[in-house]
Amino acid sequence: MPEPVIEILSYVPLDMNQFLEFAVEGKPDGLGDFETDDQGARITGVFRWLHGREVPEAHFFHSEAGDAVQLFVAMIQRVETYNVPWLRRIPGFVHMVNDDGLIGKTNSFAPLSDLMALVRPDPALDERFAQGRADIERVFAEIQSPENRLAVGRKGLLATLKGDIGTDPLELFAEVRKNFKISL
Repeated sequence: MPEPVIEILSYVPLDMNQFLEFAVEGKPDGLGDFETDDQGARITGVFRWLHGREVPEAHFFHSEAGDAVQLFVAMIQRVETYNVPWLRRIPGFVHMVNDDGLIGKTNSFAPLSDLMALVRPDPALDERFAQGRADIERVFAEIQSPENRLAVGRKGLLATLKGDIGTDPLELFAEVRKNFKISL
């Protein structure tokens, strides 16, 4: 079995609190569905997008909203054999992060290690991701039986989690809630 490939990605959120909410919840439209991006893809968030890629493990780190450094870091176990950039692949992501490379400003010239110490693990995000992964694995296991099939099947569920154009999260997530008592 090949060694797992671990990726470490970092981004500078425009607003840390809004970004963290987007990562977990996406951009709900208030009617049970999600807002769409410029291409018409549903903005389902970072976690669902990672689950749609079947990422088995992820850990998250970030600074706090008022810190001099504004940085969000994700460490994921990649399943693909190629790089999957986040910036243009996750619906809505590009509008949530700064792309000029600036991670913060400070009035003192502190060592970089002091500033980077502001980026801390977030066990609650890790747990939220792991619970979502477990819920999806349960759905995958149960849709094998004839009485628990999903209208769109496994492939359709993965596409919906990623927010792919042409998917219907409102309908599919309602079906999952009804059949499995799980909120995706």
